[in-house]
Amino acid sequence: MSCKNCLHHALRAEADVRLPAGSHEMLVLSDDGVRVWVDGTLAVDRWSVHGTAADRVPLTPGRHRIRIDYFEATGWAELQVRFRREP
Repeated sequence: MSCKNCLHHALRAEADVRLPAGSHEMLVLSDDGVRVWVDGTLAVDRWSVHGTAADRVPLTPGRHRIRIDYFEATGWAELQVRFRREP
C-alpha cells in the first residue's frame, strides 16, 4: 500500500506463514507507525510519525504467526512487507 495524500488511518493484519528450509528475512517498509509481532514477540517497534524506514526481521524455517499494526498520520503513506530467502 502506498498513497500520496492518505490521512489518519490504521490497520491490523494477521497471518500465518510457512517458510521452507533455509534462512529467511522479513523486510518491513513503513511511513508512519508500525509494530510487527512474530509468534507473539514484538520484533519491530517503530510506533512514531516518520518518513519511509526499513526494518529487517530474521526468520527461521517453519510456521510463524505474523501480526502487523500500522497507522498513518499525515502526508505520504507506505506499508510494504516482503519475505526473502537468504542465499
